[in-house]
Amino acid sequence: MQYAIPTLLDYFKREGYVAHLDDDGDIVFKREGMNYALCFDRDDPEFAKLILPNVWHVDTPQERAIVLHAMNEINRGYKTIKIHTVGDQVWLAIEMWLVNQADWAVHMPRAVRALSHALYRFAEQMRTSVDEAREAPRPNH
Repeated sequence: MQYAIPTLLDYFKREGYVAHLDDDGDIVFKREGMNYALCFDRDDPEFAKLILPNVWHVDTPQERAIVLHAMNEINRGYKTIKIHTVGDQVWLAIEMWLVNQADWAVHMPRAVRALSHALYRFAEQMRTSVDEAREAPRPNH
């Protein structure tokens, strides 16, 4: 894993991304205003995940129910995408096993596009769910 980091940092530089290692040894970069991190697992050197953290804040228990429904739709409909909550934040991730972690350079464009598209679909699902909730008849008290 460690030998792949310089290769990946060079890849990001060639592609025009400003990337750096954080305190955990993950590669952090920004694309189109979104913060990504490529996270490695010291205990499983063939495993890594590309995360897009903190994309949606869950404000209420009612919103959490809507978020869980929207996340389920994304998880069910997209290959390799995981969308989940961390506390009150929604995160997206793509997880892969690669014998050579430098191969992320080959998969990175598709992985970033997939995360971006899944985020778009999640936000769209949230808008639809909120609109439906607003239009639903309310019981008289």
